[in-house]
Amino acid sequence: MLKGQKATALGLILMLLFSVAIPAVLAAPSGTATAQHQSVAKQMVENFKAYYEPFTAEEKAVIQASFEALKGLSDAQWKQLVEESGLKTAELIAKYDTEAEAEAALTELLKDTYQILYAVYDEDVLYDACLEFVVDEAPTIYRIYDGVITREMLVALIQDSEKTLAGFDISGSISDHASDYWNVVYGTGKNYIYAVDNVVEQAIEKTIEGSVLKTKMTALKWSTTPFADLHEKLIGLVDSDFRATTLMYDSILRKHSVLTNVTTGEQVSNGQSYTLTPGQSVTMKFTIFGKNVSVPFGSYIKLPENGSLSMTVNQSAGTFQVTGLKEVINYDMVVRRGVIGADELINRADVMKTFIVTCREGASPAPTPTHKVDFKPTSPTPKPTEKPELGAEIQYPDGEEVTVKLEETAKDQEYTLSVTVNGEDLPEGIADEKYQISVVIPTDYKGSDNIVLYYLDEDGKKIIVDQAKTQDGVITANVNYIGKYYVEKTSIDILEENHIAYMIGDDQGQFRPDANMTRAEAAQMFYNLLKNKNVTGSAMFRDVDDSAWYAQAVKVLASYKIVKGYEGLYRPEDSITREEFTAIAVRFTEAAEEGTVSFSDVAQNDWSYSYILTAASKGWIAGYADGTFRPQGEITRAEVATIVNRMLNRIPDKAYIDAHVDELKIFLDSSDKNNWAYYQIVEATNAHDCETTGETESWTALK
Repeated sequence: MLKGQKATALGLILMLLFSVAIPAVLAAPSGTATAQHQSVAKQMVENFKAYYEPFTAEEKAVIQASFEALKGLSDAQWKQLVEESGLKTAELIAKYDTEAEAEAALTELLKDTYQILYAVYDEDVLYDACLEFVVDEAPTIYRIYDGVITREMLVALIQDSEKTLAGFDISGSISDHASDYWNVVYGTGKNYIYAVDNVVEQAIEKTIEGSVLKTKMTALKWSTTPFADLHEKLIGLVDSDFRATTLMYDSILRKHSVLTNVTTGEQVSNGQSYTLTPGQSVTMKFTIFGKNVSVPFGSYIKLPENGSLSMTVNQSAGTFQVTGLKEVINYDMVVRRGVIGADELINRADVMKTFIVTCREGASPAPTPTHKVDFKPTSPTPKPTEKPELGAEIQYPDGEEVTVKLEETAKDQEYTLSVTVNGEDLPEGIADEKYQISVVIPTDYKGSDNIVLYYLDEDGKKIIVDQAKTQDGVITANVNYIGKYYVEKTSIDILEENHIAYMIGDDQGQFRPDANMTRAEAAQMFYNLLKNKNVTGSAMFRDVDDSAWYAQAVKVLASYKIVKGYEGLYRPEDSITREEFTAIAVRFTEAAEEGTVSFSDVAQNDWSYSYILTAASKGWIAGYADGTFRPQGEITRAEVATIVNRMLNRIPDKAYIDAHVDELKIFLDSSDKNNWAYYQIVEATNAHDCETTGETESWTALK
């Protein structure tokens, strides 16, 4: 049940998270930030990034408003908060010379602690807040805990807390509408926030019981209750409508949530599509922190109003099953938290996962009528060829007489697709959804998949068939346009001989080596390496605005067939995965498929298999010590610099770099020569002339 005293252990959680990094500098005096302080602050930022999913621009603005409100609290407000919190105990005061000194130290500790809570909206702001905390508060933590808290102890506490959280039975509590667990799933506003806090508090209390930390807190007459009182009052001052806190909590839940296809065992990527036939089902399980919550979450998935899909919940198995009943196209199945209200921002934040279901009555298990036209229909027995012949195939509803025809009107360049239904030619343009057309177009292009298949819309603009696949010069595609198609071979010229600076830092002069690279940043980086950027035609993505800084890069690379989208979306702000980046690198270099893959988590039927085996065989990428590649894992900017340098055979000249460090662009957060990525980052971010021989590169001048 929700407690009468709305407990909040978040302040304690923050101190634990921070303190994992703090012991390295606990005894250091406060004052000017040292390199050690900076290193610890960076580790703290990484600890937070591991818990949060990236925020949208709109979410950042809401959280920033609370951050600014917190920073704007007056000294009088803080004094009242501290006085009423109960944290200024006699035992704490005894550790200082005067009560005023103890009160000042406690106030600054709490200010810096809660400043970090709301600084998560921006990585640079978060870093500054963490650095301020390390410099100013490490001595305070050392003093109040008598210097007995070790890093290893706190790391173990965090790990134990996560295990405890994963052990709570959320799924079994749906029937108790007053329980914390029910409110974690369905609650809004303060009920949701308090419920999450109560669950976290239970985990922390259980974890620290019997530990040195618990002993020291008891000696100070501290419990989680004072933190609860303080945080509740702070929320009232800086986030009275609970919007910012809701966004932050939902971000954590999304970061640690997994949707699994029970049948295949695969982890479902956000926005993944499933095509069913009538009567066919897909069974899912949803977990957060490894704990099954699919029953309450799954039971709130909204079904289409036309009755085309049904859903059943198996509470004992903790699964939900979606079954196709009749035709529905691209219906978004949204696994969400809470209930839909008037606040669109919160509605979007409450969405944990989305998958797309299509059910086609015309694609029933029984054979579907098809009509296929070969390139040489008059030949009764075509001779076998090394590659398939030109042709088209169409699926259509029963009761219609349909023929399809694909003709080559200009070799390797122009083709005409026509469809006749019941003796009448369909007009040029987009075909009805009930007609599913596939084409096979053999060309004389060899050893490349950078072949573009497109048609012209009514304004003469090129519309590229994004889903077209090419292997050994043969194009296969599902199409929905009737009329003329065009084939264009794009030639990729890379600036290999000119060692440009293909990566840059941010506006704050930081390289952010450990930050995940976004899909927008990846497109811009590869675009920087193109010699010919004037490419005709562009793929259309609904989420790439023409005014976006990355728009030209995305469109050009899509025209080259180097980058691809997801159901008409590019998802520019998403962190690019290891397999996505590997695929782009292989397409960019037009590398031939070769090698074998021995990674335990990469199967031959995975879409990225050929890309991963090619990149691995060339030495561009490597796996992990446990034998995995982690294809869906995120990739950092430092890792990207290293991979691209290998791909381009760019080898840092360490002697030259060491001798000219004052002339080079060296980023403050990437200035440690002992860091594994230091020289790789310098290579990627400094334009230079050089001579390359075998596996060595000699720099001759900077540009």
